[in-house]
Amino acid sequence: MPVWSAAQEKQNVTANGLSAASAKVLAENALTPNQMHQGRFDQASQTILHQLDRLEHLLNKQSNKLEKLTSDGFVRHHHGPPPLHTSLGSPIPGDVVSLSSLSSGPNKQSQDYGQFQLVLDSDIPSPGYPFDQYAARIQASLDTPPSSEILSRMTSEMGIEAMLRWPVFECRLAELGIPSNQSLIGLLGQASSNMTTLDNDSCGSSLDAEVVMSLNAEVVRQLVENFLVNNNLKNPVIDPTCLRKDAQEFLESPLQCDGKSCLILLVLAISRISVSLADRASTGQISVLRDEYAFRSAELYFHASQRRIGALYCQNTLLAAQCAFLTGVYLMYTMRIMAAWKAFVQAGTQCLGYFASRGLIDTRLDSNIKSRDKAVAEHNPEASSDVRALEDSLYWSCLKSEVELRLELGLPGSGVNSTQYPHIFPSVPNLEDPEAIHSAGTLPGSTPSFETDKAHLVTGWFFYLGEIALKRLTYRILLYRYGNQDGSKRNKTAQQSDSDYDLRHSVMEFDLQLDQWMQSLPPPMRFSPTSTEPLRDILPWVLRGHRIDVIELLRFPAILSILNYKPCHSTDAIVSPSSSDYTRPTYSAITLQLAKEYLENAIYRIETNAEGFLHRHQGSWLTIRSCTRSSLALLGTKLYCQEEDGGAFQARLTATFQTNNINTSRELRLADRILPARWRYAVLLVLDMLKAWEPESQDIGWLREVVEGLLGLCYD
Repeated sequence: MPVWSAAQEKQNVTANGLSAASAKVLAENALTPNQMHQGRFDQASQTILHQLDRLEHLLNKQSNKLEKLTSDGFVRHHHGPPPLHTSLGSPIPGDVVSLSSLSSGPNKQSQDYGQFQLVLDSDIPSPGYPFDQYAARIQASLDTPPSSEILSRMTSEMGIEAMLRWPVFECRLAELGIPSNQSLIGLLGQASSNMTTLDNDSCGSSLDAEVVMSLNAEVVRQLVENFLVNNNLKNPVIDPTCLRKDAQEFLESPLQCDGKSCLILLVLAISRISVSLADRASTGQISVLRDEYAFRSAELYFHASQRRIGALYCQNTLLAAQCAFLTGVYLMYTMRIMAAWKAFVQAGTQCLGYFASRGLIDTRLDSNIKSRDKAVAEHNPEASSDVRALEDSLYWSCLKSEVELRLELGLPGSGVNSTQYPHIFPSVPNLEDPEAIHSAGTLPGSTPSFETDKAHLVTGWFFYLGEIALKRLTYRILLYRYGNQDGSKRNKTAQQSDSDYDLRHSVMEFDLQLDQWMQSLPPPMRFSPTSTEPLRDILPWVLRGHRIDVIELLRFPAILSILNYKPCHSTDAIVSPSSSDYTRPTYSAITLQLAKEYLENAIYRIETNAEGFLHRHQGSWLTIRSCTRSSLALLGTKLYCQEEDGGAFQARLTATFQTNNINTSRELRLADRILPARWRYAVLLVLDMLKAWEPESQDIGWLREVVEGLLGLCYD
């Protein structure tokens, strides 16, 4: 496996933890001692928290300016600390260990941060289990991106197509005449009948001429600034000052067929169909429909960019990687998913080629890791922090975009996930140098303020570093869940991670890490973990969605063990309720509790994402997939409960409770135990979303047919 030749940057923080500013914020948010246990985050993730602290310091210095931006809709401050993560369902006695009980260990050390006294755990016991040893065992694995094998295992277990092969769905889909083994790749390969394409004669010089006629200095200025506010904040792969300078050069020679023109055209294309979440179109209509002038203009710029991208394939430059990545972003916006996958794979390859050509990665397994700073200096003695920030941002943007798509498609990638993380986290660009902005030039008619750019950069990096920290946590969960397998099908044994015993403690441990991440978020990125109120800000909206992903991933084994159960009974068993051939499923209280939390989280995902159901953005297709997966879990549970209540199993579910080592059993309705009352409302929300997006992609139409058909089989 290739490794990055990188050295960890020195951090201006105390040796034992966060800086005084972070300590103050954490103290104000009433962190429990065990949440401050530094061992819960690996060293690199702690580096991210330190970077967040640096950004928070910058934000505090310009709070008045950011408050002004708030009134303009750029930044939203969510006052007050978010509540700690709690179980979404009511706890079952004896199965939920409180945070206070985990922090009752005698061995603690205090760390003095000025006037604040924070207690750090050095030993965190839990009832009947050495919790600190358990946490160490989880973190013992290398903190690396998920391998292709791990991604494949997750897709084969958690993917929508895998879920539809569960016994609870197979027979019912057959009754509906809907194949349960439909190929997602096959559907994506079919062009939608509503896919907008340019006229056949819109090519070559005529295409360029049309681009020139549609552009002027004011249009370019507005689109560039819109891109910086609505797009580059989420993936800061382009320097704003350089972008404005390149846009000015593009206006002077718009017919130039070079890499910079390709980049500008991609920026214009993406920006043309980008609107803020707060300015989303009215309910019932997708923002920027395909028959709108804005969409055709975007297509025009995009096709012109693709005429210029070919020459970049031969280059090992940041520009080549930037153009490949932005190509993937635009294709995601326009629901060309297979093409987006190819573009992101190309972007990952370009990224690796760029780093390899500069000696920043080393493929020799027996070699020592060189100093990244030394390697950069050898290649470019004047390499600035801004260049390093772009390099790091490109790596992370390529990695997370490719992994997100591959988890749904189950297709191979560029190999960027096979390279270990850089030993430094994304370098924050220089946010304190006004000359860097003014010396780069501005577009005609534009008056970019240093403080405005700085405010946007700070806010964007708050989001970006917070997202990366959460992605790393997600990848560690994937490694823990799917990384230690011999290729054979797993069985439920006490020695494996899916046993009740290990599942309970892994959920507890990773939930604590998730809590720590929540508490580290600065005010502009904060959100309530329980409220479904619209955020009207895409950045915390995305972070909230990623947090929901983590909760789903942790609790999926519980719902899987219930809905993937295939009863063993003969035909006679259906007729005779007393038949001994019927095997009655028995689930522990832990499984039932986690399944309940999974389904509550599924409804929470749907209700909180409803704000952006019709918002066109890079993750629109991924939102459709995740919300549909949640709706299928709700439908599967309802159908399973119907089968139980209707007598198909001829037996009631037996739930086993374990309290103080005393086992008691009683018959319960599964629906009463785990199925939320709002399940139908949530499924109807997803169905409306699928109907709205159905014209854009064949696979969405198929999902609409599946959800609508299964919902028709459910009764109250």
